[in-house]
Amino acid sequence: MTRGKKKENIGPCKICGCENKTEIYRKLNTNTLAEAYKGPEAHLLPVTIKINDQLCQQHYNQFVVYTRNKTKSSNKRKESRDLAYHKSGGSQKRVCLSQNTYEQLINKEVTIEQLQQQIEQLKSELNDYDIMIKEAQISGICYILLLN
Repeated sequence: MTRGKKKENIGPCKICGCENKTEIYRKLNTNTLAEAYKGPEAHLLPVTIKINDQLCQQHYNQFVVYTRNKTKSSNKRKESRDLAYHKSGGSQKRVCLSQNTYEQLINKEVTIEQLQQQIEQLKSELNDYDIMIKEAQISGICYILLLN
């Protein structure tokens, strides 16, 4: 009586045709087939592969699990981080802007200062006008009183 499950995947490899009994063969299912066709080396497939075809370990690694030993997604996030905004020691943070954006901000600051000066000037003119109106009302009342 033999122990264990009988080896089902005994070849041959659909791509290279090798049929070595010591080689490990992998069967393709729907997920692995989709992975093989969306991989970067899919155009190098010499034959069309289907579900339940078997590939040797070398071709399985080349076409299906091509992402093995690549950088992990957590490392990708670190590498693709925007370096324009970063810590510079303590709690201070530095923001880098493009030349064009910086010039626009400076121009807006200048226009804000000019508008504030205009507001102050209009307030003083309004006060002067208000005082003039009050004086006119007082003189008008005095004139009416003199006529009576």
